[in-house]
Amino acid sequence: MKKVLVTTLVSAMVLGAGVSFAYDEGAVANGGKITGQIKFAGTAPKLDPIKVQKNQDFCGNSVAAEGLQVNGGGVKFGVVYIEKIAAGKAIDRAGKTDLAETKCVFRPHVIAVVKGTDISINNDDTILHNINISIDGIQRYNKGQPKQNQILVTKLRNVGVADMTCDSHTHMKGWGVVLDHPYFSVSNDKGEFSIGQVPAGKYNLKMWHENWKVKNLDDDGRPIYDTAILQTKEVTVTAGGTASVNFEIK
Repeated sequence: MKKVLVTTLVSAMVLGAGVSFAYDEGAVANGGKITGQIKFAGTAPKLDPIKVQKNQDFCGNSVAAEGLQVNGGGVKFGVVYIEKIAAGKAIDRAGKTDLAETKCVFRPHVIAVVKGTDISINNDDTILHNINISIDGIQRYNKGQPKQNQILVTKLRNVGVADMTCDSHTHMKGWGVVLDHPYFSVSNDKGEFSIGQVPAGKYNLKMWHENWKVKNLDDDGRPIYDTAILQTKEVTVTAGGTASVNFEIK
């Protein structure tokens, strides 16, 4: 594995501020790879459970807060992506991203998708859910699912951070990162990520994490979280090589 020197830049900007860039699809000859891990510095805090205010007989009285999930120092559900890549591998337009409402929570808690590709939303529960998706404060999707195993298929056509809630259940929260290219990865249980078929070159690699610190509650009792964490590192990918990059949050 070939490691490269990276320069860390901490950004206070939101994800692309909803700006989309042109992306040309094509074959990538002798592409490289970017791998790494998102780590938590120190001991991860124990998060308070979130109170359930409706359908307690089905959902329970509370659910676990999912804003920070750390295992062995690795952080799950961070989204790592290349910023402003102009050309590269083809987008999988035939595939889909699965999202489910299961036991009154979104599964998975965080998704990342290419704009305009299918998202399949399944209600696994026997109660009504109503998914509401906003990107950068603008509502982009809102639809009810009163029946178990009812599936909705939608596309998000705007680049940005998707805030996913349920109009029926104030405790439900999920996130999505919508990009205009396929060079991204959601960190796994160990905080690991991998992005393949990267054309040789120098890039800005960004890491987004939702944040777990509750600032307040809104009028409906939903937690309001602190500003999302966004970090940037410069990385150089060589033809056929592997660049190793780690991020750290605290």
